[in-house]
Amino acid sequence: MSATTRRSTGPGWTARARPVPSAAAWRYLRLAAAVAACLGLAALSLLRPSAPTTDPWGWIVWGRELLALDLHTDVAYSPAWKPLPVLFTAPLALLGDLAPAAWLVLSRAGGLAAVALA
Repeated sequence: MSATTRRSTGPGWTARARPVPSAAAWRYLRLAAAVAACLGLAALSLLRPSAPTTDPWGWIVWGRELLALDLHTDVAYSPAWKPLPVLFTAPLALLGDLAPAAWLVLSRAGGLAAVALA
């Protein structure tokens, strides 16, 4: 019997080999479960009223402007230009009015993942 299979026997059962997940498969499953848990908890946090603060609102607006090919990075009414958040908010802008809620879920899930990885 190889290291990757086990024999399953019992009353009325015939012996047959069944695959055993590898260590890499278990790591992948644990990672997927952690990501799902972080996203689920972050989504549950939307049950309490909340809204993005000043900087995230600016990033969300820039994401929308970037998709409309009309980007204004003046700092009179928005935070300093930061390209990394806009890489996330530009795709979120496709969600329309749900973009702020999606940003909250994404940022909170990232915070929970940081705690889990610490």
